[in-house]
Amino acid sequence: ILLKEFLDIVRKKNEAQLYRNEIRHIFTAFDRHYRGYLTLEDFKKAFKQVAPKLSERIILEVFR
Repeated sequence: ILLKEFLDIVRKKNEAQLYRNEIRHIFTAFDRHYRGYLTLEDFKKAFKQVAPKLSERIILEVFR
């Protein structure tokens, strides 16, 4: 494997880990009751705070 290829692999792995960490952080912020899962109501409340103009239909699609 060439150095450039190796560096590309490592970079992609690091980016994926950062993405997972960001998702975990967002989930934890939405899970205000520390249950380890989100109810539809949790999800709606969270989205109303961060994207108040988002339609309920879109929120439901994302939740599913």
